[in-house]
Amino acid sequence: MVDSDSAAKLKEGQALPTLADRINYLFDRIRREDGSPYSNVDVAKTISAQSGRPTDRAHISALRSGDKVNPTRRVLQGLATHFRVPASFFFDDDKSTEIAEQIEVAVALRDPRTRDLALQLLRTTDPADVALVASIVRALGERPELREALELLLSLEAADARLAVRVLQTVRQERIEPSTAG
Repeated sequence: MVDSDSAAKLKEGQALPTLADRINYLFDRIRREDGSPYSNVDVAKTISAQSGRPTDRAHISALRSGDKVNPTRRVLQGLATHFRVPASFFFDDDKSTEIAEQIEVAVALRDPRTRDLALQLLRTTDPADVALVASIVRALGERPELREALELLLSLEAADARLAVRVLQTVRQERIEPSTAG
């Protein structure tokens, strides 16, 4: 499981700090098709099958706990293959942050309502706004209560949507600069 410090750093666009954090992040976020998590045994089997050399669950466990910090290239490549990420995820901070952001979008899209909203947004926005849609999808994954607000905004006619945006801007401004009248 990704600890709260690692999750906070990831949300701030910072790289996951250790190899163990990066491996645990993949275990936490990338799932089987049925939604269940992978086990250390599953990953060890993938690495063994790919490399033709045995790897056991204890080795994977030691990597996840940080007891082993310098795995072989074979093990890193096997982890990358199993979780379908480039091997650079494990040693390149910029790449790991970029890949983790993509994973967060994919995780948010597991929810059918979020996926439907994303498709609706993609149909109604300029192709240049794909990055904006990805940001919205990530936000929906982190804050599901935004889904209702977005669904409501998407259902409004243009003039009503502009009015709703002005209301939201006023609310935001009031939170930033509370009125001193009283």
